[in-house]
Amino acid sequence: MELKVKMAYIYKKSFEDCFKKARIAICIFLSIVSLFGLYQVYINYKTYLFSTNNYLFIQVFIFLISLEILFYFSIFLHELGHYLAIKRAGYQIKAFVAGPFVLINNDGHKRLRIRLYGVLTKSGFVLPAFRNKIVDQKSCEKCISDYINFLYGGAYATALLIIIGTLLIFFKSTCVWGLATVIINCVMLINLFRNDKNVLGDIQLANLIKKDKRVFCIAFRNSFWAEFPINSYIVRLCEDFIEDNLSAHQYNESVIAILDSMLIYKIINKQELTKSEAEFKNWIFNDFDYTKCKDWFFQIEFIKLGYKFLLHEYALNKQSMGDYSRFSYLITANVLYNSSKMLKNIDRSIKELFLEHKNFDKRYLRYIHSFSSVLDGCENCQALMKEFIKSIN
Repeated sequence: MELKVKMAYIYKKSFEDCFKKARIAICIFLSIVSLFGLYQVYINYKTYLFSTNNYLFIQVFIFLISLEILFYFSIFLHELGHYLAIKRAGYQIKAFVAGPFVLINNDGHKRLRIRLYGVLTKSGFVLPAFRNKIVDQKSCEKCISDYINFLYGGAYATALLIIIGTLLIFFKSTCVWGLATVIINCVMLINLFRNDKNVLGDIQLANLIKKDKRVFCIAFRNSFWAEFPINSYIVRLCEDFIEDNLSAHQYNESVIAILDSMLIYKIINKQELTKSEAEFKNWIFNDFDYTKCKDWFFQIEFIKLGYKFLLHEYALNKQSMGDYSRFSYLITANVLYNSSKMLKNIDRSIKELFLEHKNFDKRYLRYIHSFSSVLDGCENCQALMKEFIKSIN
């Protein structure tokens, strides 16, 4: 029987209308404050704006650089809001990322890195340590409450910056920077309500968890890497979440994100797929029509999952050339194939294993996990990758 995929986003309609009104309200506020801010700038700097100063180009260049610094400062304070909220609840932090800055905590030994390009260089995230905090139902309930407060922590910090920026507009010497602060942080605040296929805003996620506590499992998608090996209770929570959704044929982005990490654990531990996971795998290889799917995000995510399913076959010595042939066709037929280095390398990786019988090359590890480059300095992540390569080879 052909499985039916439900690609609807994981938010609930009951609070979508409310969030739409919130976004509209923020946009109206931003428009009013921006107009007032521009008026203040014109009144206070009209002589300067229309001058023939020979150094105007240099001053504009310095201003643009300053705006970039203000942008990253806003990101830092937003992430700091998350950090303070979760630290107040007594949690350790495994990773703190703000723009190009990455702080990794390896059991008390902190390591700071600077990345000028790559994933999340224009945003950030804070990764709490859950492994020693969630061991049973009671501790899990508390952690859900703490995590919701953690999600709101960044929103509070961003809202505070908007208030400060609005006040700065009223002063001649700071009206320009006040206006820039309001614009940058209002855009950030609007994004917290987002529910795109690859971005779930903090406020959206917090309200979704309130609605369905099982969705809290999405918080563990990076913990599988940063806290390897994760404890058995968290693994069981994620397995139950995946099983419930796959059994109902709910193939949404939350399930994909968690299953993506769970498959790595199954490869390392040589575990068989559950019945629902096997059905999902069969659907990806045989029933899902990529040519009719216009959503590039789901195309790429299903290809990455298919890649891991084939690696799982290889690790358990159950290679299916039929699955390999179908998967190879799905990759090469993708409209993004010719322009995507990732798809070409995934295709090459599977070919080396299934046809050329080579060992898994560690240069393909970047395609195993999207944030592997961000967590490069994490010792737990490095240990997981070593175990993964050992299991494959």
